[in-house]
Amino acid sequence: PPTVPTPFLHLRPYLLRSEGGWSLVVDGLGSKGMPLEFRLDLVGPGLSSRLKRRLAQPPSAHPLFSALGRPPPGTKVVDATAGFGSDTLLMARCFGLSVTAFERNPLVFALLEDAVKRASGSEEASPEAVQLGEAAVLLKEMQRDSAAGPEAPPQDVEIVYLDPMFPRDRARKAKPDLAMQVLSACVGEDVEAEEELLESALESGARRVVVKRASQSGYLADVKPTHQHVGTLNRFDVYISG
Repeated sequence: PPTVPTPFLHLRPYLLRSEGGWSLVVDGLGSKGMPLEFRLDLVGPGLSSRLKRRLAQPPSAHPLFSALGRPPPGTKVVDATAGFGSDTLLMARCFGLSVTAFERNPLVFALLEDAVKRASGSEEASPEAVQLGEAAVLLKEMQRDSAAGPEAPPQDVEIVYLDPMFPRDRARKAKPDLAMQVLSACVGEDVEAEEELLESALESGARRVVVKRASQSGYLADVKPTHQHVGTLNRFDVYISG
């Protein structure tokens, strides 16, 4: 089972274990305001229709693929703010990249790790690994490994992807989809420190850092990117090292 603390049932939301894996019980999101039992799936009928459409498109149809530099299959990427892994899955399954996901929230991590383990038994490509921890801390560990010399394990992550969740994202008038509502219930107002997150990514040793933002949002930590890929609702700020 996922390596997270045993949940206390009086806390909400909380994890629930069944034969099929972990699910999350969230108050108020079910029918008529009842609790909702949410399970994350990365394969099969449990995938959302929107994610299925995204996965069915060629890589060239996705602005994210261009922002990543149109990398060849097998390129190593860290999705440092994975959430429920929709972009993680897109990069792994549609783009053919080798993706490691970082997630800081234990509840979100438990669902994502469980979904990745279940998906690994299918023929569909999935993320290589999921790690629990603060993105800035894990990225700094990457930096130490890359600077430790030939005795250290090789560090060949080429791209770091960031899609941080901010309080202002929750101010949109349109109601978010169910997965985003569940994610918000888990995360609440607990968001990453912008400066530390971006600094750690830029100093990780990766040649490229890609940051997903709402089209009208400012730069992450007010740091101007090397260039941008702008869409109707979102944009990707690209930072090139060296």
